[in-house]
Amino acid sequence: MDADLVSLKGRLDAEQLDLSCDLNQSVVPAFSKARGIPAECRFSLAAARSSESRQIDIEAKDVEIDLNGNTLKMGGLVQVTADPNGAWEPRRLDLDCSFELTDPAAIREALPGCRFEVLEGAAFGRAVAGGTPQQVDLSLIEVGFDGLLVGTGNEPFGVDGRIVLDRQSLRLDQLTCSWGRSRGCIAGVIHAQEGEQRRRARLGMVIAQFDQPELAALIRKLTLAPATGSQPGGETADVKRRVVEILRRLDLDLDLRVDQGTAVLPMDVKVKADAGVNRVAIKDGYVNMDFGAVVDGGTVTGSFMTDLKPPEPAIYLKYTASRIQPGPLVDRYLALTFPGMQATGALTIIDETYQKLLPAADDPNYEVGEGELLIEGGSVAGRAAPLWMTSIFPGLNFATFEFLYMHSWFKKFDDGRIRHQMIFQGRFYNVYMVGECDAEGYMSYDVGIDFLADFDSRYWAESGQGRIPLFTKTGKVMPDGTLADEVVVYVPRKFIKSLLVENNPVITAYHAVRKRVRGEQ
Repeated sequence: MDADLVSLKGRLDAEQLDLSCDLNQSVVPAFSKARGIPAECRFSLAAARSSESRQIDIEAKDVEIDLNGNTLKMGGLVQVTADPNGAWEPRRLDLDCSFELTDPAAIREALPGCRFEVLEGAAFGRAVAGGTPQQVDLSLIEVGFDGLLVGTGNEPFGVDGRIVLDRQSLRLDQLTCSWGRSRGCIAGVIHAQEGEQRRRARLGMVIAQFDQPELAALIRKLTLAPATGSQPGGETADVKRRVVEILRRLDLDLDLRVDQGTAVLPMDVKVKADAGVNRVAIKDGYVNMDFGAVVDGGTVTGSFMTDLKPPEPAIYLKYTASRIQPGPLVDRYLALTFPGMQATGALTIIDETYQKLLPAADDPNYEVGEGELLIEGGSVAGRAAPLWMTSIFPGLNFATFEFLYMHSWFKKFDDGRIRHQMIFQGRFYNVYMVGECDAEGYMSYDVGIDFLADFDSRYWAESGQGRIPLFTKTGKVMPDGTLADEVVVYVPRKFIKSLLVENNPVITAYHAVRKRVRGEQ
């Protein structure tokens, strides 16, 4: 077979040239090299044309572009074929490319209008590709970073470590990232999917510090970030379903440790957590996560589970927030749950919740479950009791009722209602509150004296024994934690007195408390 062969080898020194071109990219709009900046291109090419197949093989033996020490090297083979009209089109390629970024400042100067103001450090990389222009096969991508900083202003994004992607796996080799005060490291391997088998992944993450509100602010500052605003519900649901489909085909083991973390909860409260540990396992469609952290002087431990195999999976969350100390988190929680209540002692929540993972667009998907709330001291602000009531119960102060201990058993329903059965142990009187709040914030609670609250028993609380009702309180809990449209309806005096003259244990308990109050006064 006869063939024509052409070889071309040379070097272009562009140091004394002014070079510029429009790239028409929002991030990097243009390239411009000023005269005096070292730049050159070295190349060694060979082209062979087959006289029978109208095909040209172009071999790039050595192509290197250098801009002030930053290099891009390419080598390989490109096949082009002439179509019936005589136009040449790429048919197949096999390329090996690599780069070394040793002077990022020179690159940044050559990119006027680039949205990244900071580009420092060093990086290297290599890519091996083959196939056709329509279907490129990347057999290797390797990128390494050495103190690389990219970003805007005084808070650039920093990265160290190495990423390697080949046909078998994606490997993260001590990839360390930092942004603002947040910094962490991830290492592990994600294996390629083989046939119908699930993709396997094993990852470990250590986050020295995580500042969620600062990261959110940095993202908003980026000109690359989309406009703020809520994402349409349909798009959010589609994203969730795509994520679920990915997780269904994944077997994952993830160990995560957070030394220090700051986050803003939905109640708009900044929470600081220390020594957070999470273990995530995904196997055969089952997701299990165990977590724990130190939060505001207390601890939070729990688990999250779901089975992704059903078309409509549900999640199960179980956690205990133990002895969280009074502060912004506790104050905000109580303000939105029980307006007027404040804690002076530790708060504990024990909660179990079921919820749909992929609800329909018109499904409010309220949490369903039950739990307990305990507070080791605090107060409830309300309306002062009328004089006739304080004459019957001397020392009873509902303007500010101080309690030594509070225990609530609550239940969450699928229509958004949350029902509480609460007992308060006070200095003289024990008080109960039982009622509920609906999804719109409308609440209604019955309040009274509980002579059996010292037993701290759910059985006795739900039995209603040993109680004297005093009033019913209704209103609407507002987003700022205040109570609007408050109405208090007192039980008739005659009804209360009738309970105190009947022959039952309430009489004995009532007179014992009354005697103790009179003695201390």
